[in-house]
Amino acid sequence: MAIQAIIRNDINTYVNRLRFINEYDDKLRNYKVMNQDPLPEYHELDTIYINPSNKKYSFHYNKEGIVELIIGKLPSEIVSNIHLNVSNIPAKITIELKEFFAIELLVYHINKAELIRANKNKPQQSLIAIDKLLNIKPWLEGIAIYFGLIRPKNLSTEEKVIWNKNFKTWDGKNKPFTHQDYNRGVQLFRKPSNNKSQESFIGLLKSETKQKDNSIYLLQKHVGIYNKKNIGEIINFLNNNPSTPLACSLTRSGHTIAIGNYKKMGYRLIDHDRYKKSINSDSLHQDIMKRLFREKSYNPMRKCAISILVFGVEKSQDNLVPKNTFDLTEEDYWNFLISNANMSSDAGLLHLALRHGHADAIRSYIEVIEKVNMNNNTDKQKLLAAKDSGEVPGLFMALQNGHAAAVESYIKNIANINGINKQELLAAKNSDGVPGLYAALYKGNTEAIKSYIEAVVNINGIIKQELLAAKNSVGTPGLVIALRYNQTDAIAVYLKIKDNNSTYANYIMQGYENYRKTFKNDILEWARNYKPKKMKEKETYSLLISLLSFNRSNLKIFKKNTTESIKLLNNIPHWR
Repeated sequence: MAIQAIIRNDINTYVNRLRFINEYDDKLRNYKVMNQDPLPEYHELDTIYINPSNKKYSFHYNKEGIVELIIGKLPSEIVSNIHLNVSNIPAKITIELKEFFAIELLVYHINKAELIRANKNKPQQSLIAIDKLLNIKPWLEGIAIYFGLIRPKNLSTEEKVIWNKNFKTWDGKNKPFTHQDYNRGVQLFRKPSNNKSQESFIGLLKSETKQKDNSIYLLQKHVGIYNKKNIGEIINFLNNNPSTPLACSLTRSGHTIAIGNYKKMGYRLIDHDRYKKSINSDSLHQDIMKRLFREKSYNPMRKCAISILVFGVEKSQDNLVPKNTFDLTEEDYWNFLISNANMSSDAGLLHLALRHGHADAIRSYIEVIEKVNMNNNTDKQKLLAAKDSGEVPGLFMALQNGHAAAVESYIKNIANINGINKQELLAAKNSDGVPGLYAALYKGNTEAIKSYIEAVVNINGIIKQELLAAKNSVGTPGLVIALRYNQTDAIAVYLKIKDNNSTYANYIMQGYENYRKTFKNDILEWARNYKPKKMKEKETYSLLISLLSFNRSNLKIFKKNTTESIKLLNNIPHWR
């Protein structure tokens, strides 16, 4: 939203809302977090109680003399890091928990404010505080839409609260820009009319009223190599287009800032909740170096990979996201690659290209890596994994962010490279052992999932069933998480995997013995609810049939159309 703040010339709203959210971190700063089973009936005011065994939590919060009881459920990814029988929770986990509870408290207060506003028979007390809370909600909803994070349907109240928390959508370093929902993003960036503070961005999306095109568009995208000297090229680009407001997001090694220029406003820079107005290009140059590179004594010749996205108010032709507008020669990339071979935090061109969906750049970079002479002590496997400083592979980020073309480009271009571990590269597991396909299924990135499946099944010499099962570190298949979050279209694409000999179904079911019945029931529930007005051919959904035909008594002998699950599927009228 920093881009919108710069172009709309509304920095104060952006910064104030971020700071308002950050205040909730401060509210719980001195709280203790205790692991207790069962949760206590009596709560100390400065203590948050959690029970990992049933994923529940509760705590008291004192708001201006009124004690509020906050209760809810913990997300699975947080619970998995907490030992059930350990009362002292590690400091790192405590910090994550407090961040979670701060947002839970914010959501609680937003919901409470809505009830107060809706009750017209009672006097409206603390109107300023209520307005602040209600103005935050559409802003957060808007970010969720822009990032493609559409909330699953049919969630319970508790699940909705957890879903709303699980995406730290206001923090650029945690959720980089994604192109998968570009058109919805354009609609989100449409300037609200009549300044209706309570009007939800979701309502704007549904509105059919035609209005003047005052949206913000992605105009250009580029990934390149920059140092202190040539970072000025970006500033020159802004200077050469003074007639309309422009803004750029610059991402390096997981950190993102936004800059912009317009003749009526001058130079602007936003770094999360910090804002700076620069009087001239030299001042902006210094601010970029300080905020983006974050080093007190910066080597002016040191080169770093930077991803650049350029936004403006003038619509690009045919409303399409343009291809890269700046080129990088093979020689430039080669020199950068070799000189930064041992700098994992900055040797990130391929990672940035995958993270931000630069498909053409991915092809070029892999072609260069393929030519690397191993006598130069350059680890080709490491270069192709393209991990960031947090050990997250580039392909993982492409799948998580829904960049289908980037996924296709990466897999296609590593398919015929010899001397590398393709199984490891294609699994693209993060530091917690979560595969990239699992992340895509969790997010419901249908096109990226489709690209991954189609590319993987055409590669020889890999264990395809292991890759497509996409099991996490505790053996949960990716399909399970997609079912849990009701990613209906993603599930449909996945269940079309051709599994004529039941190889994929057998692998998915192995190690999942205690949950097979529930798993099958969830698949059947999806089948009942998936596009009931449209007739579907069962033979098109090969993996669906294999999974429902699975016979636990014998993994080697597969008897189709004999299980109770298949009989139930046959009774669903829109499946034939």
